[in-house]
Amino acid sequence: MSSDSAPDSVFLPWNTIQGLRVHRYLRRDALVVDLHPGVGSDTPGVLGLEHPDIQLMLTKRMLGTVGFEPP
Repeated sequence: MSSDSAPDSVFLPWNTIQGLRVHRYLRRDALVVDLHPGVGSDTPGVLGLEHPDIQLMLTKRMLGTVGFEPP
């Protein structure tokens, strides 16, 4: 997957993803990818989570929720 704010794509193996959900905020839908606890840029097979803009998505409330939300 990719995000407009990060130049590189993010690759997440299926076993790192806890779930997917659609979150609606201000009439806008966003796909939220919930990661298992402890998944980070050093997790085997994961690429792209080390980018500062992606790290911000993982910690800051965006569009009313916390999670990886590509804009």
